[in-house]
Amino acid sequence: MTDAAPAQTTAASDLTAGAMSVTEARATIEALKTDTAFGKLLLSRVGYGEVAPPEVLAAKTRWNDLHSIAFPKPREYSAAEIKNLPVHHDIRRQAEMNATHGVQMLAEGYTPMQVHQILGGRPVPAVEHELHEQRYQALKRDAGFMEKWSKGDRTAVREMKLAISGKSLPIAKSLAEIEAWDRAHPFPG
Repeated sequence: MTDAAPAQTTAASDLTAGAMSVTEARATIEALKTDTAFGKLLLSRVGYGEVAPPEVLAAKTRWNDLHSIAFPKPREYSAAEIKNLPVHHDIRRQAEMNATHGVQMLAEGYTPMQVHQILGGRPVPAVEHELHEQRYQALKRDAGFMEKWSKGDRTAVREMKLAISGKSLPIAKSLAEIEAWDRAHPFPG
C-alpha cells in the first residue's frame, strides 16, 4: 500500500514555496470565481446534523483560508498608541465610542468583566453561545417577561440585553483561541 501524497495547504505558494502573499491569495480567489466545479462545491448546502462530503469541506476550507490571507484583520492598537493618534483617526474614535458605551453598560448593571469581554468581542465556547441563544428564546416566549420588558422594567431590559450580548459574541474554534484572546486583552482590574 502506498502512502498518499500530503495535501497542499492553501497558505503555501507554488511560486515562492513559502507563505502565500495577499496578492496571490486575491488572484487565486478571482480565478476560483470562474471555476464552476469549485463554485458548485462551495455553494453546496450542508443541513443541520449532516456531515459534509470531504470535497465540499475541502472547498469551503480553501475558500475561507484564501480569504483570511487575502483580507487580513487589521492590527490591534495599544491604549498608548490610540492616545497618540490624531483626534479624527477612526481607531481613536472607535476607542472613544467603546469607552462611552462601556460607561453606559456599567450604568445598566453589567459587570466590568462583562463590559471588557463584550466590547472586546471575546470568543466563547459553542456551548456557552447556545445557552445564551436558549435564554434569549425563552425570554421572548415568556409573555409576562415581555410585558415587563416592553414597559421598560430595568431588570427585564438588562436581562434581555445580557442574553443578546452573549449570543452576539463570536464562537471560539478552540480553547486555544479563547486563551489567546485573554492573553492579548488582559482585564485591567
